[in-house]
Amino acid sequence: MASKRCDALPRRFRAFQVEALGQVLERPFLRHWLGPSLEINLAENMSPVLRRSTLTALLVLVAPFSFALAQGQQPCVRVTAAARTEPRSKPLDKQHALVRGPWSSATISLFNTWGALDNNPGRSICILSPDRKEIVDIREGRVSISIGGKVHPTGFGDLTNPELDWASDSSRLFVTWTDGGEEGTWHTDVFDVTAGGLIQLNGLLDRARMDFEKRVRELPMDPLLNDNEHDRSVWEEAAYCEPYNVVGSQWLRGSKELLVSVLVPNTSACRYMTAFNVYRVAVPTGDILERYTAAEAHKKFDPATLPRIGSLRRRDSRGSAPQSQVP
Repeated sequence: MASKRCDALPRRFRAFQVEALGQVLERPFLRHWLGPSLEINLAENMSPVLRRSTLTALLVLVAPFSFALAQGQQPCVRVTAAARTEPRSKPLDKQHALVRGPWSSATISLFNTWGALDNNPGRSICILSPDRKEIVDIREGRVSISIGGKVHPTGFGDLTNPELDWASDSSRLFVTWTDGGEEGTWHTDVFDVTAGGLIQLNGLLDRARMDFEKRVRELPMDPLLNDNEHDRSVWEEAAYCEPYNVVGSQWLRGSKELLVSVLVPNTSACRYMTAFNVYRVAVPTGDILERYTAAEAHKKFDPATLPRIGSLRRRDSRGSAPQSQVP
């Protein structure tokens, strides 16, 4: 899924970048931000080399704004807790709103969708990285990323219900998505952000997923389903439903660690449905640094970034169990 290399800026972006410089610098908050640099006379009293360097520096500063103007959008937004809204907020401008992802409050929903049949073809927004140097642009079902002034296409627009979170140092990001709606298998892809585009760290979370799958297979039969023949048959007919879901929760220590949740799929055909553990994983090695039960994770980390803990289910739910029984 690593994006292909793109060596040339779109013509519209190059043209609008220069044109937008004059427009953007007229904005009061930018004049205050740039301060004395606005007093520089680019036409006089400067050598051609210095004048060209100064103009280039100013273009870099206003790149997020000129990119938005070139796309016919409002200036790009910077993700903050205050900027995000809840998915069920009313009224919700589905095309332009900055909404948290369904799995974690640390993420941004790229298309504000949930479910395999949900879509949002008019989605239009561009999002700044924490350091304000990179831009994720969403437009007409396509997602691109601008890195160092170069625009790289991504495959994120082909994913179902993707949600994205930048590392605080802007050097990495992850995207959580599903291959089949809410009850499909959920995946989390992790990427290095490089001058040449996004580079996927393949297999980074495999060890965490396989560790939880192994632990669940070692669990005894749910006691609630072991006191008569009918209930035992329910357990025997249920499956382990591997591979389990892996959803991103939040970055830790900049981009050096990632907190992820590994869950049994939420369907009654699965043993221990909805049970999960949380893993702190080293990046880029994929080493498991620490594992937490659902209850432990909810005490140690912000619960809004984690799956909800399921309650005790009915006896006929094909092997589901309260979280207290899942180590």
